[in-house]
Amino acid sequence: MFVTPVTVGVQLSRQQSLHVARTDVARLERRRRSVSIGKAMGLGCLAGGAALGGWGLTARDPDSPGIEQTLAVVGLVVGCVGGGAAGLVGGVVARGPWEEVALDGLP
Repeated sequence: MFVTPVTVGVQLSRQQSLHVARTDVARLERRRRSVSIGKAMGLGCLAGGAALGGWGLTARDPDSPGIEQTLAVVGLVVGCVGGGAAGLVGGVVARGPWEEVALDGLP
C-alpha cells in the first residue's frame, strides 16, 4: 500500500496496481502476519530436532555400540527438516488480524 497526497495505491501483483482518489477512500485496513515465517521455521526445527534427537539418544542396543549417537544425529536432522517444513506451512497459513490505518497521519 502506498499513499500520496492525491491517491491511495495498492500493489496487486508485480505488474498491476490499483490507484484510487484519496477523497474517495473512507478508511483503509491492512492485515499483518501474526507469525514470522522464519521464526516459525526456526521454532519447528528446534522442537522437532530436539524431540527426535532426544528419542534417538534413548535407543539401547548392546550389539551395536555407538548406535545412540547415530540415531540422535539422524533424529536431529530429520526432526529439524520436518519441523522447519511444518513451520513454513504454519507461517504461510497463519494470518494476523485486520487493523485500521488512519489516513490523517499519512502524507
